[in-house]
Amino acid sequence: MHRSVYLILFVKGLRTFAFGLVSVLTPIYLAMLGFSPMYVGVALFLVVLGNATSNLLLTWFGDVIGRRRLLLIFSFLTFISGILLYSSSLYPILALALFIGNISTTVLRLGLTNPLRLVCCPGLWVMGWVGSWVFTT
Repeated sequence: MHRSVYLILFVKGLRTFAFGLVSVLTPIYLAMLGFSPMYVGVALFLVVLGNATSNLLLTWFGDVIGRRRLLLIFSFLTFISGILLYSSSLYPILALALFIGNISTTVLRLGLTNPLRLVCCPGLWVMGWVGSWVFTT
């Protein structure tokens, strides 16, 4: 296989592990900061709302802005979200970070970056079974 395929597999594995860990630890982190279950639930709703908004922006402006550029923008927003989550314990800032961060609510991380990776790297893989990767040589 091509070196790029191994690199993409490695990065996908790291991202899946990290996002799976974040999806489990986010409610626990908010509860440890002392927020009530209602605030934790609202924060998780903001995560889902942010993912839906990002997907809408992707479909509306994907061809105008460019998919690779959007992949960079959304990756940067995820980075900024992580910094905000680490550096603040104020609920409005945490809520904003969860909204812009494209944090997955599932361990599989079948979210915004999957279609972008598929479009940005044509010829390296094709989709196989649901959630499986079948690589071409």
